[in-house]
Amino acid sequence: MARDRLPPADDPDDFYHADLIGLPVFDPGGAPLGTVRAIYDHGAGDILEVAGPKGQLLLPFTRQVVPTVDLSAGRIVADPPGTDE
Repeated sequence: MARDRLPPADDPDDFYHADLIGLPVFDPGGAPLGTVRAIYDHGAGDILEVAGPKGQLLLPFTRQVVPTVDLSAGRIVADPPGTDE
């Protein structure tokens, strides 16, 4: 089905996977983490696969780990677990 034929999301926190794949992902400080390559759902919630300069990241698609999805700016901000210093 063509993207323009899909209904709009009912909730601002709902996204079509196709809208997220290919978006650049940055950490909260603005450093690039990579690009969304795929999204997986194994029943416990979506997982973003991000391919970047430090390799592959698998990020739970939760508000805590992915606080910002800005489709109009074409970017995602993620705070991967275990990166606090």
